[in-house]
Amino acid sequence: MSKVSTWSKTASSNNAESPDGFKEGMLPSGLNDSAREVMAQIRTERENAQWFDWGDTPTFVDADTFTLTGDQTAEYHVGRRVRITDASTLYGTISASAYTSLTTIDVTLDSGSITASISAVELGVLSEDNDSLPDKVIKKTGSTISDDIPMAATKGIDFSANTSAAGMTSEVLDWYEEGTWTPVLVDSSYSTSEGQTYTTQSARYTRIGRIVFIDCTIQMSSLGTLTTSDAAIIKGLPYSRTGGSDTVLSCRGFNLSITAGVTVVGIMATSENIGLKKWASAAGSVDMTIGEVTASGQLYLSGHYLV
Repeated sequence: MSKVSTWSKTASSNNAESPDGFKEGMLPSGLNDSAREVMAQIRTERENAQWFDWGDTPTFVDADTFTLTGDQTAEYHVGRRVRITDASTLYGTISASAYTSLTTIDVTLDSGSITASISAVELGVLSEDNDSLPDKVIKKTGSTISDDIPMAATKGIDFSANTSAAGMTSEVLDWYEEGTWTPVLVDSSYSTSEGQTYTTQSARYTRIGRIVFIDCTIQMSSLGTLTTSDAAIIKGLPYSRTGGSDTVLSCRGFNLSITAGVTVVGIMATSENIGLKKWASAAGSVDMTIGEVTASGQLYLSGHYLV
């Protein structure tokens, strides 16, 4: 029997001789043959469910172009996938479709080239527009995702197809987050309620995977009852730091009670706090005290750390 692509939507037109149709008054043996052929064709289409043959005969133009008779632009539209029967089976995506006296189709092939041996073309079942995929399903290149893509906890984008360095421990990007945090100047008691007040107290963070990028601004208006001889510490980080070597944050300040030319840095030696350090000699850094911050001191820190 002829392929499904040649069957008519008008029942009475499917009247060819057996096994290609059901001719009026046909013999019982012909009826059997036609019915069995229908079953075979339906099974064939079922096994080829991703592609549909509309019965159009392509004509070779060049390595990535063919033509069809009639105006076929509605079905053969830009972005739709095609499977081409040539000297070999070719797969590609329609890149241009235009009708004058013929419909001219340009295709970006996954590999290979169209030749004069082209004999058939099939369309991917889903069209680029008004398809049956839910909005949250990720589609092929060129489409726009219209909603956020939710990830389950610990899941993310897997880059394992890349060639990894010898020390690779993970290839999954499983976290992105951004927001604000509140930096607080404290002494060795780590108390946030010793009457310290601020003219400015703001901070931001961005987490990408295990790396947290931070910046913060503190401008004091009063030290309250903080112990001026204690080491100056900033707490309030959005995430605790993991172990390992100390993390160094860049720092600049104004109205500080320190010797000109002394470098101030932030050191994350513990999991949750930033210690302010002065580096003024080859011997290394020493603690910056609360008194050296002063009641009008300004501190700006930025950097990143691992969680």
